[in-house]
Amino acid sequence: AIKREMEEETGYRAHYWRKIGAFFLCPGYSDEMIHVYLAKDLELLTQKLPGDEDEDITVQTYTRSEVEDLIRMPSLTLVDSKSITAFYMALSYLD
Repeated sequence: AIKREMEEETGYRAHYWRKIGAFFLCPGYSDEMIHVYLAKDLELLTQKLPGDEDEDITVQTYTRSEVEDLIRMPSLTLVDSKSITAFYMALSYLD
């Protein structure tokens, strides 16, 4: 499912996948577990959103340094805890 969703929503296909961990989103409140995968060796395809009116996805790419700056910015540019946690989990696997 994650491979299909990545292709549909981002327009990229990864040729390398590795599960790098999992974490509870809100322990004590929910038992929802977030699974984190590293996708590498990307091939650009065409974004194919399923036509849901509430899905308006714009894909942007950033360097590691740019993501770190977005996390630290006082304007709280990147405040999604799932993305921040996954980013820091992936750092040890990146060149």
